[in-house]
Amino acid sequence: MEAAGLMDDFPCIVIPGICDYADERKNDGWHEYAAGIAAAYAKDLLGRLQPIDIRKERPVKDLIFNQVYNKVKRITSRLEKEDDRKVPKRLTPMKYSSLQNDVIQKRQSGTRKWSLGSKEFNNCLQDSQRILFCPNIPRTGKTFLTSVIINQLSQLFNKTPTICIV
Repeated sequence: MEAAGLMDDFPCIVIPGICDYADERKNDGWHEYAAGIAAAYAKDLLGRLQPIDIRKERPVKDLIFNQVYNKVKRITSRLEKEDDRKVPKRLTPMKYSSLQNDVIQKRQSGTRKWSLGSKEFNNCLQDSQRILFCPNIPRTGKTFLTSVIINQLSQLFNKTPTICIV
């Protein structure tokens, strides 16, 4: 606490004393000696420092912030890439590819092709999020419609590594 007024100008200065030695030995007689030595060292140090030199230095908080920011950015980037790879596995553990292939093989040519020309489907293709939601009551052909759409998307984006169709 003796040098608390210096914290604005010297946020990283530390002057170690030997108070821990005194605490370890439980000898309070050392405390005054340790404080005196630390004060003498601080006075000598401050006498050697030129204020102009200190002003030229970048604050430690800026150096630390930049390092921490860059490390957090790299970690976040890695986690996002990992999460992106895991998304399809998280959605469902089931394998729909066999059902998809079965539906596509059984459908008659041209069935549900109207959906591929719909406004909703084409808007989805242009949207950056590219999510097409197909709600309806049971037994209305959602699986069949989804199979046709997935087949079309697979053909359109087969060789585009940045697009994932699940």
